[in-house]
Formats: sequence, C-alpha cells, structure tokens
Amino acid sequence: MCKQHFKNQHGLSIHISKMHPSIVCGVCQRNDFKNEHGLSIHMSKVHHQDSHSSGRRETELYSRKVPQHGHYHSKDRKDEKHSARQRPSTAGGHRKDGYQGRFTTTHSPHGSAVNEKCKSYSGPEREHKGDTRTWPKSVPPKFGEIHRTDTYMSEHVIKEVAKVVQASPHTVTKPQEKAGGRGKPREPLLTERSPSSLSNSTLSCLASDKSKLLTILKAGIICPKEDSKLRVDRVNVFVQNLEETISRVSDFPLELFKSGSYYDKTKIDYADEFDFMFYPKANFEADFTNCPPGFCKIKKGRTTSQDFDKMFNKDGYLVPDFFKEKMFQIFKKCIESPGFREGRRTKRKPRAPESPAFTVFYDLQLQGKPPIDIDLVPAIRVDGWPSNFRKLHAKWLSDDHAKEAMKCFHAVTKTFPGKQADGGLLWRVSFSHAEKKLINHADYTDKGVRKTIFKILKKLKEDIKTDCPGIEKFCSYHLKMFMLGFFDRHKDFSEKNEELLFNQSIKELVKCLQSGEIRNYFIPSDNILKYVPDNEKALVARKLSEYI
Repeated sequence: MCKQHFKNQHGLSIHISKMHPSIVCGVCQRNDFKNEHGLSIHMSKVHHQDSHSSGRRETELYSRKVPQHGHYHSKDRKDEKHSARQRPSTAGGHRKDGYQGRFTTTHSPHGSAVNEKCKSYSGPEREHKGDTRTWPKSVPPKFGEIHRTDTYMSEHVIKEVAKVVQASPHTVTKPQEKAGGRGKPREPLLTERSPSSLSNSTLSCLASDKSKLLTILKAGIICPKEDSKLRVDRVNVFVQNLEETISRVSDFPLELFKSGSYYDKTKIDYADEFDFMFYPKANFEADFTNCPPGFCKIKKGRTTSQDFDKMFNKDGYLVPDFFKEKMFQIFKKCIESPGFREGRRTKRKPRAPESPAFTVFYDLQLQGKPPIDIDLVPAIRVDGWPSNFRKLHAKWLSDDHAKEAMKCFHAVTKTFPGKQADGGLLWRVSFSHAEKKLINHADYTDKGVRKTIFKILKKLKEDIKTDCPGIEKFCSYHLKMFMLGFFDRHKDFSEKNEELLFNQSIKELVKCLQSGEIRNYFIPSDNILKYVPDNEKALVARKLSEYI
C-alpha cells in the first residue's frame, strides 16, 4: 500500500513504473515496459501502429499485472533496465501515445486502497502533437498514397501533384479486385518519384491539358522560404568575410557584383548556387574591332592603376589569362588565409582550365544540408553602352529601368571556342547587370506573368535534362535570351493568358532549336546556339514537342 505524496507528474510516473509495473502489449503480450512511452515506441516499431490507435487506454488495450506477492524483484529491475537500453528514446522527449497531461492510478491492480492513498496528478491540458517519425522502409505505402522520397519536397508540392495526377485520365490504375464483388476500383497510383523531378513521360501525358501541366510545374518550383533564408544568411556571412580578407591580401581594390538566378529572382529550387563577380576598381575600355559577336578586347583606360601593367601586352591590351591567374591567386590566398573565418568550411572545386570561375564548396555544417556551390568570377566592368549593342526601349520596360540597365556591362575570361587571330586577347561580353535589371522588373509596368512563364519553362527544361543526362551545353542562359525576345514579340501578359503564353513559348522555342538559332538579346548578330551540339538541340526540341 502506498502512502507517498508527489510534487509533480514526473515523480508519480517514476514511482508507478518502478513500484507498480504492469503494462502489457495487447498484441504480443510483452510485459517488460517501463511506462506507456515504452509501449508506444514498441507498437510503432514492431507492430507499425500507435498504441492509442489500436483501441483504448490501459484498462481496455492492455492490463496491469503485478509480480508475485506484489514485490518488485531485483532480477526484474535489471531486466527492465536492460530492456530500456534497447528501446530508443523519442527525439525531444515528447510522448507519442496520445498522452494529454493527466495521469492517475484509477486502474491500479493494488485496488482501491492504493487509489485512495496515492495522490493522483492532474496537470494542465496540453495539445498532443502528431507522430512525426519516419516509418521503416519495409512498410509499403498504401495504394494511391504519395509518400516522400525527396527530403526537400514540401507538403504543398505533394498535395498539388496528388490532386492533378489522380484527376488525370492518363493516370495508371491498378486492376479491380475480382473476389466476391468487394473490390472497388483502386485509387490512382502515382510513382514514388519526387514531383520536382517527375519523369518526362509523366508530364508529357498531361500535355493535352495545359492547366494540369502548369499546376504540376508550378508546384515543383515552390520551396520553403525558411531553408533558403538560412542558406542566404550563411552565404552573406561568407561573402562579407571574403571581402574583408580580399581588402587585406589584394594588390588593388576589388568591387563585388551579385549575379545569377537567385538575385534576379528566377530560382526554381533551393538556393544552393551563387555567382559573384569581382572586378577591379579601375577604368578600362572595350574594343570590338575585328572581334566575333559577343566578344571584345580590353585596353587600358585613362587612369588605370599601374598594378595592372604586367597584365597588358605590348599593344596595351589586357591579357585574359594573366588577369585570370592573378585573380585566382587572390581567391586562393583568401580561402587559405588564417584570417578568413570561413576557410575551414571552404573547399575548392576542380574546374576545367577554360572555365572563367573559381568555384568553391561552402559547407553549412548542418545535418542534411549539402554544401553550397559558389562561383567567384573575375571580371572587368566597362561603363557605357556601345553602339553595336541593342538600345533598350521595350514597351514592357520602363524608361528608368532601361537607362539603368544600359549603364554598364562586364567582360569575363571565358575562352573563345573557335579559331581567331587574336583569340588569346578575347573576352566574353557579359550582360549580367542588364539581365538582372530587365528580369527583376519584367512585370513592373503591367503586373504580368513574364517571370512566371520564364520560371515554368526553366523548370520544364530542368526536368528534361534530368531525364536526358546527355544534355550539357543547352542551359538557362539560352532560355533567358529566348524569353527576353519572347517578351518583345507578345503584348498581353495578363494572368488570364498564362496557359496560352506558355504553350506559345514552347512552340517558338522548338522552332528556334530546330533552326539552330537563338539570338543574343543585346547583340542580335550573336547566335548563342552556335556552339551547342546539333544532337543536343534536336533532343531538346523533340522532348519539348511532346508538350505542344
């Protein structure tokens, strides 16, 4: 008989589990559980169900049994401790058995005497949080049930794709059961592939219904803002520390320009890639004489610092390889510097010799978060807008944004792929500054869906590349140049025309690929598909044709 008083629920729980053990599994009759929490873990791990989902509380689902003569033998206690060590605890210490904060000994086998003497604790009501544990791989999903195979996939994506695919007439269904007329048609079965990377065949079967296809593609480009914010915050710390280190180790001052899909807000997945241009704070001029379209030569300006003298040739042109080598030395010295606080998390990624970027992996040091790919690109900024560039005066673009876009351009050390007399002096013209302005403000004048169409088409391109790993040269840059021209050719980008515009964009892109020509929006004489292999262009065109 107990006459003890307890200050709180925890004390009573320990007392009951040690002095009055009596919890038995209602399925396998196991009776060595320390408390209801242990039973809950046992039910979920062994019988794949919650202890409370199988029925009732202790008086109905399981019964309390007391060892012989009502005493707790030392051997039993040792067995219980050993059993407790074998049962893993739940993350965070939360109970999984539906416990609501009330614990009494109403059904103790010691009888009413114990019930009267043991002070029962009645704590505050607490909301029970659902079981969030991952089921063992041996447990198959219910037929028609979508379950997670991509740990980064949001619940919104799952719901949206489930609604669309299950409603589709093309969805594969399992044959109806024959036995006794009991079988109703099974629910549509969706494969276990992540909606963000659904097979090309799955998407193309919905091509006749553009509304459903758009819903799936839109759902695939949604990602949690919290996760992206975490990554961006870490990258901002990386860049801030890198700039501080560069200011100490560099022979000349460098400026930073943030480019890429994250900064023009066309990212379709998690923020795991960033592009940063570093250019010297000095005056340079661009020379387009006898240069192929899209390339130029860089020569010394009026007040260029003497720090660059060793990088110029005898004719006064800046040699790309010399500049690239110097900048790479600065980047390497920074990430290896003891003063660079992020150096221990940073590892250089091997790249092809002709690549213009110094690429590093930046480890977030968070479980389940892969390293971030960061491109540090040496560049030269040239102020002004040469006469051989397109003058920006599109109707969908405001005059102020057009003027801002034409303020400057950059040149990067990308190797010229063909044969040219001055090939070793050629720099690739980069319009990252103008592209960022145009894409960010594409819907400014009419609140249209230009950026949405671009992102959906970009998502479709990524799904095709996932299905066809051989596609390497055709990239988002080609889509961006195509879409800027598409914005000029069409007028009404209101939301009501989204489906029509998406369909039209696919048709026009297929024609461009078949003809082998997409013009650089800023330099119309430059065909940017020129160096994409013919077999890639044909493959992408064929895959896109399935959606028309």
